[in-house]
Amino acid sequence: MSDRESGSIEDDGPASPPIPSFDSLRAPQRRSALDLFVPPAPPAPPAEEIPRPVAAAPAGPRPAEWGDLVLLGTHLTRCVTRGLRSLLRG
Repeated sequence: MSDRESGSIEDDGPASPPIPSFDSLRAPQRRSALDLFVPPAPPAPPAEEIPRPVAAAPAGPRPAEWGDLVLLGTHLTRCVTRGLRSLLRG
């Protein structure tokens, strides 16, 4: 039986670092030594708000709905039955 099968696996590698908590991930970053030498950046000026254009009417046709599909189906059925009737008569 191998070590993997028996469940007694000894790992000779370095210890893994601890998993950080969610609180530390959400908290603001700690200051580094470089932050002490570099002055903080001035706040960015507020961006000018660009007015959005008013939405125009859609240029394309509207999508098909169930009622439209029923009308199309009845139209196609009539065309097919007329064609079959004319073939059977003649």
